[in-house]
Amino acid sequence: MPDPQIPVATVKLAYRGQAINMEDLEKNHPLPQAREVTVVSQYENYVPDETIDFTDISSINVELNKLRIRLHHIRIELKNAKRKALSAKYLYEQAKKRTWIGITGGSDKSREAAAELLTEELMANALVAAAVADEINQHSRDIRTELDALKEISNNLRRQIDLR
Repeated sequence: MPDPQIPVATVKLAYRGQAINMEDLEKNHPLPQAREVTVVSQYENYVPDETIDFTDISSINVELNKLRIRLHHIRIELKNAKRKALSAKYLYEQAKKRTWIGITGGSDKSREAAAELLTEELMANALVAAAVADEINQHSRDIRTELDALKEISNNLRRQIDLR
């Protein structure tokens, strides 16, 4: 007589003595909003000013100063975002390890997978926090590129003035 089939939702794993039921774990856990997890850049929707008069050296200098100041604000945001990302990653890794140790039965890989599922909300927080830090870092690089372009435009304008 064949053995009855084990229900699909049941796995041969237990966490702290309680059987793990896959149906109890939320499926398709959505990523949290960035502001729920980390800092949100005040410049996240920044678009360069299209009204700058690139033939006027004083307006270029004003924009250079604005960018320079924004770069320092971004540096502070990036520092905070990286710290939040590191903290979120640490919380996730520690919770995963503690959960993994508390799981019995099955193979090591299945216990690790179960630990990841049981701590997936913390993993989502860590992923979002890291993504925000990357976005702020990219914005910092973009500002540096924009600063370099404005400096070059300013230098070209000065050369044109000197030629006259």
